[in-house]
Amino acid sequence: MGFDRTSGTYRERMKRIARKAEVLNDACDEMTADIEVVEGDLASAKVGVEVEMEHPFYSNTIDNPNRPNTPLDREWKLGYAKVEGTWHIVVNKYEISLDEGGNRFVVPKGPQPLAKASRLLRMEAHPQINGLLELIDATLSMKADYQN
Repeated sequence: MGFDRTSGTYRERMKRIARKAEVLNDACDEMTADIEVVEGDLASAKVGVEVEMEHPFYSNTIDNPNRPNTPLDREWKLGYAKVEGTWHIVVNKYEISLDEGGNRFVVPKGPQPLAKASRLLRMEAHPQINGLLELIDATLSMKADYQN
């Protein structure tokens, strides 16, 4: 039997989907609010140091659009950086491929404010915010020690 949008099965499935989407939307709104509060607190503290977490919080592999049948690895790392004159918690995206000689080639795709990133990236990055704050704290400690 083909698709029937008038069937009871379809209507029940759409109700389940709508309930789950509402829960997901509420959770993402809360995560975005957390991100904005932390950004505001960091701005108030005038942190002004750029940092990036060592390990990616998310990665995947796709087919390389520039070289058919060749994988393109993508990684996203959490950081803190200035974007268009304002400091943000950011997502730094990297595309990693191999050239014809088998050498690893990394292309940074620039910082994007986490609060404006896709829902998936916000959800994946949110648990890493404490680690980012630890990195900022450690970086500021090193900078302060250097000044003394």
